[in-house]
Amino acid sequence: RGGSVGLSAAVAGWLGDLSAALTEAAPAEAATDDAARRALFDRLGLAGEAYRHRAWESFDTAGHDLAAGDVVAFLDTALAHLAAAIDTAKRKDGLYDAYNLVSFPSDTTARVSRLGPMLEGQVAALSSGELDPAGALAIVNALFESGMYRADQATFMLYPVRDLPRFLDKNTVRDGQLDAFTERLADAGIVVVDGDGGMHFSPSMTNAGDLGEALAEAGFDPTEQAIVQDAYEATFNHHSFTGRSGSMYGYEGIGSIFWHMVGKLVVAVQETCITAREVEDPVTCSRLSEAYLRLRDGLGFRKDPSTYGAIPTDCYSHSPSHSGAQQPWMTGSVRRASLPASANWASAWRREPFRWRPHSSPSRTSSTTTAWQPSPTAASR
Repeated sequence: RGGSVGLSAAVAGWLGDLSAALTEAAPAEAATDDAARRALFDRLGLAGEAYRHRAWESFDTAGHDLAAGDVVAFLDTALAHLAAAIDTAKRKDGLYDAYNLVSFPSDTTARVSRLGPMLEGQVAALSSGELDPAGALAIVNALFESGMYRADQATFMLYPVRDLPRFLDKNTVRDGQLDAFTERLADAGIVVVDGDGGMHFSPSMTNAGDLGEALAEAGFDPTEQAIVQDAYEATFNHHSFTGRSGSMYGYEGIGSIFWHMVGKLVVAVQETCITAREVEDPVTCSRLSEAYLRLRDGLGFRKDPSTYGAIPTDCYSHSPSHSGAQQPWMTGSVRRASLPASANWASAWRREPFRWRPHSSPSRTSSTTTAWQPSPTAASR
């Protein structure tokens, strides 16, 4: 914590503004209260804006000495806010919400709503450093009980399978929502009413901007426009659109296993095993070791070609629910899983916290697997 850090004047000022904003905001309140969240949100945004102006006006590379203790204090404060956010994101089923939507109902509030559980969120929680080994094990156990688990491949989809509305049910305004404006909207070409009385937005209403212009031209007042805009959003739910992964069944879509994310999960649990050893928690370490082996058995190289649907030793992008592994080598599995896992093994071997011991495991794809066991030397430390 001694000494100093050389930063440009613009960056030093930015760090000071960020530190002041985070220090003056209570982490738990900023993570849960709409007004406190908006206040912090605005201060952080203005800090970034001020930095941008300073950098453009004069990019001073001469350096500004900032006490290292101030940098450490800033990081500690930021970590407290991250810890509060992670704690708030814990679900009743033991998983974590990690993908959120933000909206701004007023000039003084910022509201956060949750998307459904995703595998990426669990990996993020495991890798955050905020969970102890027992907490990490609880996530893994919850994953196997969740809708993300695909028993046919013994591994996990990106998120649980969801039911999509059928084609003829899309773009249908909920009954009664716009009954007061039906005739006016239809006359203006904003909606179309079908033979069964169902109301649908016109194909020309491609976004909220187009809709707003059409409503203004048709003479709708601001209050009426807001009602129609709310119905438009309720019909299409643009706010929570997540792309092809939530709207298609192929090409990394619904029901698909993302192999690079499964690999990252395996690495995260592997790293947690090492942490459990370092904090001398042999019981949890043993259970995490078994969880690691179970997760590893879900990877392609632990399967036969008929199960994997491809050459097991090759890296693939994803496996849809209706076919085998797809898109060979179009994946981040190597850099995000294989290489980090190998590096972890090498590091663990150098530090001698584990030794290898083969044991019989008939329930696995191979009659012999390797498990982690604390070495006598390490166990005595």
